Amino acid sequence: MNEVTLKDLAKVLGFAPIEEQLAAITAPLDPSMIVAGAGTGKTTVMAGRIAWLIMTQQIMPDRILGLTFTTKAANELLTRVKGFLPRAVAYLPADLANADLGEPVISTYNAFGSRLLKEHALRLGLEPDARVVVDATRYQLAMRVVCKSNYDLGGLGYSPTTAVTEMLKLDEQCSNYLVDPNQIVEKDSLRLVGLEQIEKKQELTHDMIKTCQKRIVLAKLVIDFRQAKISNDVIDYADQIRLAAQAAQNSQTMRNLLKEQFHVVLLDEYQDTSLSQKVLLQELFGNGHPVMAVGDPCQAIYGWRGAEITNMENFKTDFERNVAGNWEPAQIYKLTANRRSGNNILTAANSLSNKLREIHPEIVELVTADDAKPKGEIHTALLQTFADEVEWVADQISKVKPVKSWNEVAVLLREKKNAQYYVEALEKRGIPVQVVDPGALVNLPEVREVV
Repeated sequence: MNEVTLKDLAKVLGFAPIEEQLAAITAPLDPSMIVAGAGTGKTTVMAGRIAWLIMTQQIMPDRILGLTFTTKAANELLTRVKGFLPRAVAYLPADLANADLGEPVISTYNAFGSRLLKEHALRLGLEPDARVVVDATRYQLAMRVVCKSNYDLGGLGYSPTTAVTEMLKLDEQCSNYLVDPNQIVEKDSLRLVGLEQIEKKQELTHDMIKTCQKRIVLAKLVIDFRQAKISNDVIDYADQIRLAAQAAQNSQTMRNLLKEQFHVVLLDEYQDTSLSQKVLLQELFGNGHPVMAVGDPCQAIYGWRGAEITNMENFKTDFERNVAGNWEPAQIYKLTANRRSGNNILTAANSLSNKLREIHPEIVELVTADDAKPKGEIHTALLQTFADEVEWVADQISKVKPVKSWNEVAVLLREKKNAQYYVEALEKRGIPVQVVDPGALVNLPEVREVV
């Protein structure tokens, strides 16, 4: 290994990582997890980790895999890596530095699943060129399946529209939790037999019987729907991970190939992974492979689409490290120095997350990374009507300072349909406004105040 100093690393990255970041960046090639609070530099550490591994000749660039949740996050990390990659490669011996070493593979979890299906589809009896369908096409195919079915949907209280909606929801849940719909049919059929044998049925018993009947029919529709997707050579986003996980579970060859291809794996936003994603990653890169997961239980927001917060808690044992022949829990690193907010805001955030820290002992309180940073102010109000709230927020923004650009202040709303009311109130005060999706905030040049 080359003698690479921390000064060299800072030169390549363009900044000097602080001590807690360095611990994660220079960690041994073992399974490990970074519990990173908001604004503590998760992407910075992932990029720094890649640079360090390359500079010290531990891993060549094209043997590194980085997975994130969104295309924007993947592009942000890839842009950073491409920016420093030539400087990092320059630390390699001349024969390597002048060779074509490729670059790390950075993608979303779903894009990675799609890639695996194209490369290993035949292991599942699928066509490698299966087309990924968007929601509208998926809904149309589901409607055809429902309309062609012979099940007594009306007798169960379903219209074709509600049957499609419930069936698609069950299909996605089965994919996220790797549940075979045939098992639902089998178990609920047995349960139904037991319920129908009860002589004196009460109202609750009748409700349970109807629930079982509904679930059996929906599960059968899921089975028919999945067969229709296969027949039409299409898959949806939930299928990408489910089918890739099944292939990984059933093929030692596939597992060997992926471990040989990617010697180091970095997982971003691990707290928002689903059970099927966890199983896929564990099958491919378990048993001591160098996997580093980054996440924060306090920022888990995708439970509605199958995210399983226990993945974060169980990472230590799901991805154990081999220490002198003994299996031990993965190493835990913590990032606590927040660069976004002042002391007052962090104190409030820490207070609000006290209960979460009781549940997740790995979480520690956030601290300011820079003592010179303004303390920040928090204003709250309990108002009688929604209209009063809109006016109050607009007044608060107008008092902050003259707002010259729409990206200087952000108003976060639970529902986008309410945005127009704020637009009208702010424009009335001469404040420039732009409505954006929440995910776009991370890519704004700078947001100075959040209300």
